[in-house]
Amino acid sequence: MQETKQIRHFNVNQPVPVITVIPQREKIREAIEIIDQIDNPELLARWRDYGCAAYGQLKFMDYVVTAKNNFNLVEATLEWIDKVEFQANNIVELR
Repeated sequence: MQETKQIRHFNVNQPVPVITVIPQREKIREAIEIIDQIDNPELLARWRDYGCAAYGQLKFMDYVVTAKNNFNLVEATLEWIDKVEFQANNIVELR
């Protein structure tokens, strides 16, 4: 899917932008980096496929996506540990 990203000014009287879908973490971080480089947190990131997000919204989405990914990794690790413990319990010492 080809999307267009824009970084533009967020006007004070403008309503808070609505994000329709949370972008991938790489896209969120890219927008944060661009706004950080320009050093203007009043800019908006806009994608045709995702909608608009203010700087604070981008930072929050980055935290949420990172936390969700970490929870998924922890869950997968716990499932793996359960499988390994099950296999270890089935090992019988032969004499």
